[in-house]
Amino acid sequence: MNHQLWLQYGRNILWDIFHKIYAKIPQNIPKYTIPIVCGFPILYYATKKWRYSITVEDNYQQIINKKNNTSQSVIDSIAFFDSNSINTISYESMYVKLSRFNENYNKLSANKITNINLFKTKKEFLNCKQYHYKIWLDLENHRFYGKLNHELIGGSNIGKFCYTAFANEQKDNFYHTQFYYIFAAIKLILLRNQLPKIKQPLPLFENIMNIERYITRESFKRKNNVKATMIYHIMQRLYYCLNMKSIGRDLVCILPIAFYNTKTINNNIGILWVTFNETDTVDSIKRKMEKNAYQIFGSNFLLSNGLLSTKSSSKNTRKNADAIITILFTDETNNIQISWTYPSVADYPVYVAVHSRLAENTVHLTQTYTVNTPNFVPGELQKVQHNYLFENS
Repeated sequence: MNHQLWLQYGRNILWDIFHKIYAKIPQNIPKYTIPIVCGFPILYYATKKWRYSITVEDNYQQIINKKNNTSQSVIDSIAFFDSNSINTISYESMYVKLSRFNENYNKLSANKITNINLFKTKKEFLNCKQYHYKIWLDLENHRFYGKLNHELIGGSNIGKFCYTAFANEQKDNFYHTQFYYIFAAIKLILLRNQLPKIKQPLPLFENIMNIERYITRESFKRKNNVKATMIYHIMQRLYYCLNMKSIGRDLVCILPIAFYNTKTINNNIGILWVTFNETDTVDSIKRKMEKNAYQIFGSNFLLSNGLLSTKSSSKNTRKNADAIITILFTDETNNIQISWTYPSVADYPVYVAVHSRLAENTVHLTQTYTVNTPNFVPGELQKVQHNYLFENS
């Protein structure tokens, strides 16, 4: 969305908010107080008096570390190459690509990367204990094993990392945090009672050993509504795997949307809430996503500027969801399938990691389901046998 459209969007939201506030003000209160009240957020933003030194999402990653008694919040990943793609990959070329990633990362982050942790053997990989990322390039078995410290490498840098390593420097298109998101933030606050609320949360596992992981690969014809089609099929599968019909309520999913990191924010995100029931279609999911797009930018403004409690808001948001769905889009430059998961117990029932390879006429999906609830019935999903965890390294 370009700046001109955003300004128009902001004006429409502001006008809508103005009328809602105006209608609720008692008759004995002067109407000229409205612009004064609405001006306070802008004044605060200009002075930056209410900004925290740590953002909500970055703080959540630290909480997860303490909860799981780990020094780093880790994402475990595996990339699979076919015989043709492996011929285009070498240790030397990957070293050059990672060097380029480090250089770009260090321009926008206060937590500098000083090493290129690329290893040729599993033993070297396991012995590396402190890292932003570490990689074992197993060319013999056509695999790429990786661990990312999610506290230091947020969503946009995870995308950049994959684009640099696998997608021939694919151009990224993440959002920048902008001041005019304040309009969306005000709308989100006013409409907060319309956000999904789960009265009957699904049970969670208490032990890390109970977590199960499933993977599925599928392809479908590329259409105009690629993202809505993907989300529809994933949510439909979740709805039946979690047996939501017997529970008697809609499935509630959260889609974290990555924004560019800044010098002080590693995990810079916005959030979109999407619900699903048996009557939904691709078109209805598309309409929901478009109607509620303001949630992405409003939540980003609140999260990135410290307007929510750093101790509870991220955790409470996740507890009010049945599943988190994250999507990585890459172009069809190599036949590579990327799968990732978390080794620790999460605050929500299911985490779905989706790698979407966009070919000219086809979309290829690799979906990894990290399951943290006994309610999940996998059906046709294939249980993951790959060793992501590498002895808790």
